[in-house]
Amino acid sequence: MTNAPLIKLIPQHLEKIWAGSRLSAWYHHTSTLPIGEVWCVSTLDAHPSLLSGTDLILRDVLKANPDRFPLPNGELPYRITLIDAAQPLSVQIHPDQAYADRMGLESGLSEAWVVLKTTGPAELVLGHHAASSEDLHQEINDGHWDRLLHRVKSMPLHWVFIPGAMLHAIGAGNLIYEISERPDVTYRLYDYDRLDVSTGKPRPLHRKEALSLIQVPQINPPQLHPFPETSDNPQVLLERPGKFGIKKVDSAPTLNLETWGFLTVLGGKGTLSGTPIALGDTVLVGRDQVQCSCSGSWWGLYAYLPEES
Repeated sequence: MTNAPLIKLIPQHLEKIWAGSRLSAWYHHTSTLPIGEVWCVSTLDAHPSLLSGTDLILRDVLKANPDRFPLPNGELPYRITLIDAAQPLSVQIHPDQAYADRMGLESGLSEAWVVLKTTGPAELVLGHHAASSEDLHQEINDGHWDRLLHRVKSMPLHWVFIPGAMLHAIGAGNLIYEISERPDVTYRLYDYDRLDVSTGKPRPLHRKEALSLIQVPQINPPQLHPFPETSDNPQVLLERPGKFGIKKVDSAPTLNLETWGFLTVLGGKGTLSGTPIALGDTVLVGRDQVQCSCSGSWWGLYAYLPEES
């Protein structure tokens, strides 16, 4: 087991009009608006992750150390966000790979959500009920969103994979861990007629782009899956080779994370290979650090890059 100290990342806090108070409490944040999103891991220019105690940018560190952080295409293909919704997020859709290729985008955008906690009758939107394009346009034009959208009950410690070109939304009361492909491309179809507090005007919609992506009729809407009931530690929840993977990790005297990645602590506190960790922390684990020792009582999610076959 390595004694090298692990590196913590500095979380990027994004205030949102729909935000709850849980992430603000986690990170002791006080401002006009509460935190709606915490970008835990990002190599995007808009909100780049920084390494705690240094002036280094995560993207530069990964590229400068390919032996410790091997990346087949030279870029981290995913990012990690925590989301706290007191109000529902917009009904939206992301590009799939075919659309990205046509439009010259970096890639499509698939994602996975892990439901951490819920308040009240929390729901998720996963697809729609329209039987035809005519149906879809009619329901949208008439504003029959409750009839159109496929809603499911949200349940803590369940996860769901959402491919690109799938209509979706996070409902009020959800605290979510999200891992997604790297691009930040979202097309809003409906936003509850909310006003942007900075402009006093409705936030922009992207109906043309969204309608060009929605599959009609809906085939195989995403399903929620409970955490696996195994004694494995870590427990693999999801693997998308070449894209991203997630494992649930619990503290144990010794722990083999198997591959390099990012641990986000979602409960408790203690240490990982001698590095103090607590709720909300995200640490970078190099390929030379995957054999770990632990203390305290904590759990978290570990993001990594599964190899393509």
